[in-house]
Amino acid sequence: MLVFLFAATLFVFSSCRKSPHKLGANILPKDAQLNIYYGFTDSIFGHSVREDSIRTDELSKNLLGSMVDSVFGVTTANIAVQYSLSTNGTDFGTNPHLDSLVMYLRYNGELFGDSLSVQKLHIYELTQDIFYDSVYHSNSSFQAGQFDYADLSFVPAPHDSVVLGEGVLADTLPPMMMINLSNISSELGQKILDADTASLADNDEFVKYFKGLYLASEPVSSKGALFAVNFMLRNSQMIVYYSNDEDGDSLQYRLNVTSSSARINTYQHDYSLSPQDFKQQVLQGDTTLGKAKLYVQGAGGVKTIIQIPDIHDYTHSSQIAINEAKLVLPGLDNNPAYPPSRLALVKIREDGKYEPLIDQYEGEEYFGGTYHKSTNSYTFRITRYMQSIFTGDEPNYGLYLFVSGASVNPESYVIRGNKSPDDSLGMHLEILYTDLEKGN
Repeated sequence: MLVFLFAATLFVFSSCRKSPHKLGANILPKDAQLNIYYGFTDSIFGHSVREDSIRTDELSKNLLGSMVDSVFGVTTANIAVQYSLSTNGTDFGTNPHLDSLVMYLRYNGELFGDSLSVQKLHIYELTQDIFYDSVYHSNSSFQAGQFDYADLSFVPAPHDSVVLGEGVLADTLPPMMMINLSNISSELGQKILDADTASLADNDEFVKYFKGLYLASEPVSSKGALFAVNFMLRNSQMIVYYSNDEDGDSLQYRLNVTSSSARINTYQHDYSLSPQDFKQQVLQGDTTLGKAKLYVQGAGGVKTIIQIPDIHDYTHSSQIAINEAKLVLPGLDNNPAYPPSRLALVKIREDGKYEPLIDQYEGEEYFGGTYHKSTNSYTFRITRYMQSIFTGDEPNYGLYLFVSGASVNPESYVIRGNKSPDDSLGMHLEILYTDLEKGN
């Protein structure tokens, strides 16, 4: 349905109660008056689908953990990471013997879910090469050994500082995980110490010898959380503590994750616990259910396809200038737990890929997409895109809507569809246009 405001209607145009097509009639001379119309259409349809995959290599931060959401089921985040030598050509001396191998991994602050839930983390040695200049996606899989060097149960503490030592020797470090990878077996740490001269010559050779680690979160059955870590922050490192025949004990060597180190997030989504209407639409392809609800989920989860109506069917004019067009996306739930701070809206190309809308180049403040807590909604200004569709300069293959920065943002949101069962105004398009064809 598309509703435009005419003289006989009771709708309000902005704060003025004059009929929109008479706006300014008492100011402009009759031969200069314009026919301006304002209206909205809920004849804008959408349906939600699973993301095929999203790119997740060399991110600004990474996600770990597992959480259960009442709508989006279980999401589990894993990481493949490559470590580099801190110095080339290092020499561990004669008969180096491992004391311990400890991974220090800085939290990045964010946690989504239950902060008190116990998580379980498993860490394996990679058996396949990974490369920082290759492209990896959220559904990538990696070959790793079967031995678990961590088997760690813990409660994430992204805001708690770590104190090492006591008294005047105490050292306060930023929030981090400290994982001893030699408690269960010394094999991994001793392997590093036993590397030959060629393998320790430089990083290119070292990563052939020690390919990296795979951090696998164990899926939870209830509650849980996803949390951010950052391998690039100061103090994120792996330290080999060892001794040798020449220098005795208390020796250490640092392995780093650098900008040239491969680091990849992978995500697993289990929707078996999701509501039936979600599964019917997202997994089984029942597009009609998009009239009631639409979904977006980060971390390579769910996106929405939106079909824009042909405005020619409603304007009955071949010449219009669209002054403003806004796509409004209200939330279904009054108090969503983790609404994305931003959504992304892009146009679909004929080949199924996508590219930015022309309106996006006007800047974020103009284009929109930011979450408005006061109205529990998102709004996009797509004026130029709608004008180009009307004039035929732009093909209309629809739009993709998804979580902005979905590679590292796991937030999710349920949108009220255009035909909400409770008759509340759902997804709609607001249009202000000037009819250049009609006379007064």
